[in-house]
Amino acid sequence: MTENPAPEIIDETAEATEDELLDVDQYEIPVVEDDSDDRFPCFIAGSTLIVRLDDPGELRLPLKLSYNQIQDLKARTTADADELDQLLVLLEIIGDADLVETLKGIDMADAIAVSLLFFRAWKQRTQVSLGKLRRSPRR
Repeated sequence: MTENPAPEIIDETAEATEDELLDVDQYEIPVVEDDSDDRFPCFIAGSTLIVRLDDPGELRLPLKLSYNQIQDLKARTTADADELDQLLVLLEIIGDADLVETLKGIDMADAIAVSLLFFRAWKQRTQVSLGKLRRSPRR
């Protein structure tokens, strides 16, 4: 009787999922006193998230959202809407048509990064994620 050779060891380590790669919760967005601070490409100044890109330059996203704006966002988006879709709807609700068009016109990777940073900054500022709000039961 011949012995079978030892089985080949297969590395079954799972590759990182997109969610793990895009987990911006691990990053702390700097908060600065003066919005002219040029040390960071992304920072919070007051109630505004400022993101600096090579093109189109500086984007200013408001972090102050009212209860009505959040409810309108929840009503106008589906459960499977990604962060970019949610941000575009939210900016439409706020009335910033120029920023909506800017985000639609820039590189997709930059637009996704801006949306992820926005929701991270909002969560950092309020200690609540919009995802948790979306799943909260209606009363």
